[in-house]
Amino acid sequence: MKFGTCLLTRDDCLQHIGEHFQPVIDGLENESALNVAHAVLKDYVFVHLINYEDKFNLLIFMLQKLFSLIDQTSVPDNPDALQNQEVLLPGHLITIYLKEKLEDWLRKAKKTIQEEIAKKNNFNFLAVSDVKKVMDRNPSAQISLAVETMLRTGRLVTQTGLDLQQRAGYTVQAERLNFLRFLSFFRAVHRGASFAGLRTTSVRKLLPESWGFLCPVHTPDGEPCGLLNHMTCFCRVTSYYDSQGLVKDFFDIRKSILNILTGLGMTSSLPKLAQGGLPQVLSVLLDGRVVGSISSSEIEKVVAHLRRLKVLAATVVCFCWIFAIFSIIFFFDTNEKRINLV
Repeated sequence: MKFGTCLLTRDDCLQHIGEHFQPVIDGLENESALNVAHAVLKDYVFVHLINYEDKFNLLIFMLQKLFSLIDQTSVPDNPDALQNQEVLLPGHLITIYLKEKLEDWLRKAKKTIQEEIAKKNNFNFLAVSDVKKVMDRNPSAQISLAVETMLRTGRLVTQTGLDLQQRAGYTVQAERLNFLRFLSFFRAVHRGASFAGLRTTSVRKLLPESWGFLCPVHTPDGEPCGLLNHMTCFCRVTSYYDSQGLVKDFFDIRKSILNILTGLGMTSSLPKLAQGGLPQVLSVLLDGRVVGSISSSEIEKVVAHLRRLKVLAATVVCFCWIFAIFSIIFFFDTNEKRINLV
């Protein structure tokens, strides 16, 4: 039953979501509200998780974290910390920019054809010549031209912003003063042009957790100091390939990490298992997914054991962040040192 705006069942919630998002999502105008709701949950809410149950558990965890922050039982996340940053690779930037330009081109092509059909000037949609004549008004060469302009000038011409903090300064000219200077451009990681004008020094600090990932001395003097850093010699950006060029089996890696955590006393977050609450237990997250919880009394032993595993070459647990102040443990599934930076 539904009383006013009260949502009491799962179908009520899906219907409510679908009705509100259907007008703003292209391509789903003729779909039912339930299908629209499923599309929203799948493509826009925690897209790294496939299972609805995992999405729900992560949402609950975020709410618990918010309440603990308001109650001052936890500290806010530090945006300058390495764990809250990621690398924007050239391939990632070109891919999302190309995707947006393709969507813009298709949207213009659709509008042009619809206008031609509405004019009723003997336009035959099944005739290649008629369609080609209309499509010539919207040349596809503008897509590649936009990408070339971005690579040449380093400036993004976008209406959405692509969820990026800046729209200029994405390319630099590699100086060939010497070989080491030239190679350093390919290991450089810049925090972003938007931070250059800030008067605070917090964005430029080298925090202890950056040790082994960012070089503590390879940063220039002056304005870019602390903003333009360089990866250490053994640091690699996470990819789908290992050091031998083979595709990683992430399922086995996650399984190995879960076995280690279970052996250390972690209780799995299976639906039918009773879960404890804060502050008796601390939640464990693996690749952005709540996988279980560990008793607060055992957390120090778990942390010490994971740190020992971190320095072993044969282990799959190479890097972890422990937040004893609040209930979360992050793991990155890889057998080499990796880095995530903005």
